Amino acid sequence: MSCGANVTVMGGSDDLADRGLDRLADLVQRWSRFIAGSEISRLNDAHGEPIRVSPETVRLVSSLVQGWYATDGAFDPTLLAAMVELGYSASRDDATLRTSLGPEVVAQGQPERILVDSSHGVVQLPRGTTLDPGGLGKGLAADIVCEELVAAGAAGALVEVGGDLRAAGETPS
Repeated sequence: MSCGANVTVMGGSDDLADRGLDRLADLVQRWSRFIAGSEISRLNDAHGEPIRVSPETVRLVSSLVQGWYATDGAFDPTLLAAMVELGYSASRDDATLRTSLGPEVVAQGQPERILVDSSHGVVQLPRGTTLDPGGLGKGLAADIVCEELVAAGAAGALVEVGGDLRAAGETPS
């Protein structure tokens, strides 16, 4: 996600912090716009066709659309083409990882026309619309990992991804 991450766990098995970091790495592989085979890149390259994705990506895209509605469009997850045009096309962690966009991509997409079928795990972006999970993706990744760590037996967990924090359970005394 082009940023650092930290996982702190209280209680539970000794491997929970490592499992949390592994889970964050898994979400990066699904959600990074810089990784050609990621689910986000596959959606961005789908030319308006429906794509089967993981439940985590369904949750992500649903959250992105909900954010757009909740802010009356002030938050817009479809500005990827504009960001690339402004020069943010390479990962900050690895400059060899780059976002490439097709010729039909528009500067501002149509979030209101994004279709999410959570029961079948399918997402469809309108032709020309692309997504950049950005900060919402980082925050949601922290949420997911924190939820999973507590469910796996951690007494408490703190997950930080690029400055986005999620804490759950007990705090240190």
